[in-house]
Amino acid sequence: MTGVLRHREVLNEEIDWFWHAPPEFLRSAIHYARFSFHCHITVLEQLRQLRNALALLLALVSLPIGYLMYMYRRDLR
Repeated sequence: MTGVLRHREVLNEEIDWFWHAPPEFLRSAIHYARFSFHCHITVLEQLRQLRNALALLLALVSLPIGYLMYMYRRDLR
């Protein structure tokens, strides 16, 4: 759960820094989706927890990659 909270906080609270480090924010969006799936948080709930349009856009774009990473890690267990 800490991964979800950490990456959600980056997307919600630090998004003003996006243009200084776009890859870092995309990485956080991917991991936010990945860890949310591990915690059984639905896609709709993941999106509701984001408070910024840019964060929401990043989350939408990164959902497929986050889901693939979740599936890969889930199958390794």
